[in-house]
Amino acid sequence: MTPLLEAVGVVKTFPGVRALDGVDFELRAGEVHALLGENGAGKSTLMRILAGDHVPDAGELRFDGRPVRLASPADAIAHGVRLVAQERALVPTLSVGENVLLGRLPRRRGRVDWGAVRAQAAELLARVGLDVDPATELGLLRRDEQQLVEVAKALSDEGRILILDEATASLSTSESERLFDVVRGLRAHGVGIVYITHRVGELASVADRVTVLRDGRNVLTAPLAETSHEGLVEQMVGRRLADLYPRARPEPGEVRLRVDGLSADGVCSDVSLEVRAGEIVALFGLVGSGATEIPYAIAGDVSARGVVEVRGRVGLVPADRRSEGLFPQGTVGRNIGAATLGRYGPAGIYLRGRETAAARRQIAALDLRPPRPWAPVAKLSGGNQQKAVLGRWLERGADVLLLSEPTRGVDVGARAEIYRLLGDLCAGGRSVLLASSDLDEVVGLADRVHVVSRGRVVSVLAGDEVRHDRVLEVATR
Repeated sequence: MTPLLEAVGVVKTFPGVRALDGVDFELRAGEVHALLGENGAGKSTLMRILAGDHVPDAGELRFDGRPVRLASPADAIAHGVRLVAQERALVPTLSVGENVLLGRLPRRRGRVDWGAVRAQAAELLARVGLDVDPATELGLLRRDEQQLVEVAKALSDEGRILILDEATASLSTSESERLFDVVRGLRAHGVGIVYITHRVGELASVADRVTVLRDGRNVLTAPLAETSHEGLVEQMVGRRLADLYPRARPEPGEVRLRVDGLSADGVCSDVSLEVRAGEIVALFGLVGSGATEIPYAIAGDVSARGVVEVRGRVGLVPADRRSEGLFPQGTVGRNIGAATLGRYGPAGIYLRGRETAAARRQIAALDLRPPRPWAPVAKLSGGNQQKAVLGRWLERGADVLLLSEPTRGVDVGARAEIYRLLGDLCAGGRSVLLASSDLDEVVGLADRVHVVSRGRVVSVLAGDEVRHDRVLEVATR
């Protein structure tokens, strides 16, 4: 069968960086082809070439076996390529129908034909399994519903090739399953889908084949059935999976954090736990359990009742770093220094050199890239943004770190760096309370796991009981 799309020997160089070095990629009709790789591996560059945003320096693109040159996004659209980027290109104050048909609103006698808008939008929404009134304001929809609107928009003019870039990054497990149902339906109708994700574990639900890029080169293309989770991760990072999770830590020391009978309306009820120096203690639960919200209650970010005792200082690293953890308009230095501003402005005089010196300290300690205090934090990868938030609290001297979903939207390589960092911090005597929905992460890192259901701790697992099957068994009771 002639592939819908082929990239053959594609090369792309930017100033000082060879982003793609002879990459081959193929997509067939009615196939979901997953594309994996760390940040900087070349995934985004390849997709931008397929979407017409970049022109390759060498190599060839073929559609239906015929060589083509995509000089613009319009050229890619003409060949049936539709890109659904990680950042949604929707207008929340417009209706669902207007968003679906944005830029292509049907007209009659020089005016928008609203009847046609509703009819066409309803047909496309039905195709992606979304039962909402096209007249509904988009901003009123849930996250997963907005993601489906984005997919419907991509299909509004007969796209044959759909590129989904981190489509589930902001979705819960149940929301992701809904999207997978849509992807499987599109595949059955002959649409070719390129599926980019950091979540290797979800590929079994949706992918037929997988390609792994590392340092701008293909390192693997194979049917998904012939691969394993561990093997894919090892191909992505270039080292053994066992090396991702540092476990060599000293014996736990004094109790640094004690929580007794903590309750917060709509979040948790009667939660008690302890974290000692040198420990990583995890909170795990299914979606809606309240596990990932408990650190906010401990930190005082939500109104709560109960006892929280801390020996030292506490830092909270929130789940949504962009909206809750970062000052996106600021520099790396300003974000790192946000919790220690008093040190840089004694007597009301701001001393920029002190802030820069503090930023350089944390940049070096965390291997944050690029290593420039004045770099815009919004331009950093997810992993380096997370390091900037961690650096803020380390500069503050936090003895206890409260982490909620610390690797959400972070690639495998950056995860390994964050895990190593947490291991080093615990080895140095700090304490970590980790709330995560990533079971691999919880089992790989935690000394103890507090399993949460409906806002309550229903079990505490330690030692040999910290296993995937045991944690899930308790969490699903």
